[in-house]
Amino acid sequence: MSLKRTIFLTFMGLLSIGCVGSDIPQEQLACGTAEKVEAVETVEQQPIHGTGFRIRRVADRTREASVQVHNPLRGVRGSGTYFEYDGYHIIVTAAHVVAEGGEIMLISTPTGEEVLALLIYYDNRDPNDVAILVLRDELDTRTSMELNLYSKPSENLIGAQTVYTGDPGHQRNMTIYGIVSGIHGNRSVILQSYAWGGASGSVVFDNRGRVIGILKAIDVNRSGVSPYPQINENIVWLSPPESIDLVLLSDTLMEYGAAMEAIMGGAE
Repeated sequence: MSLKRTIFLTFMGLLSIGCVGSDIPQEQLACGTAEKVEAVETVEQQPIHGTGFRIRRVADRTREASVQVHNPLRGVRGSGTYFEYDGYHIIVTAAHVVAEGGEIMLISTPTGEEVLALLIYYDNRDPNDVAILVLRDELDTRTSMELNLYSKPSENLIGAQTVYTGDPGHQRNMTIYGIVSGIHGNRSVILQSYAWGGASGSVVFDNRGRVIGILKAIDVNRSGVSPYPQINENIVWLSPPESIDLVLLSDTLMEYGAAMEAIMGGAE
């Protein structure tokens, strides 16, 4: 299906469907099956405590840009982050959150705002696990961040402070800090931090607000001592920052913009 046709179906035909309810279970990480849990109300934001002024400032921005990404066809959800790029409003999340869910996802915010978004970018080639959705209009209850990718050699990240905000389990808009522990041979970034089901798709930042990766999994180990897997929720795997091809993203957004202009022009 052409991008123009997809956009037409999204905004002319599907807007009348309505929004998916809040009974969607949380997205499941590769470490195991997550149970369905009751959501807790988002409480008034408290002062953020970090290990430095810069990282706290970035944490504040992530809290204002964090969203939930719902995959209605699979009945799962993950986290995402709201950006403005090339004049378009986009959501960055993990590819496995939107996989097998078609081209339309539901985006929801901590205050209850819900909008539909169109999938325009998808890459699950190892070690990449990234998807990008475009919104027709900006979100009223969120503040977009700048999409600034970490561009130096990944090995330079080891020891760097990190922060992300996501919706793991029944938590809402939860901010979690960490440290880069290493770079895997496949270029995945490995953190000493915390994550569990529902956090997938959270964008992780360094203390300068640069994207250092997209949360994709937590560590699972096996040993000969026990037949059961050992789930290490404090070892977090990220899709590397270079998994977002900014040139390809810009070209795709230009195509999207041209298609939208043609559709809106034809509707007049």
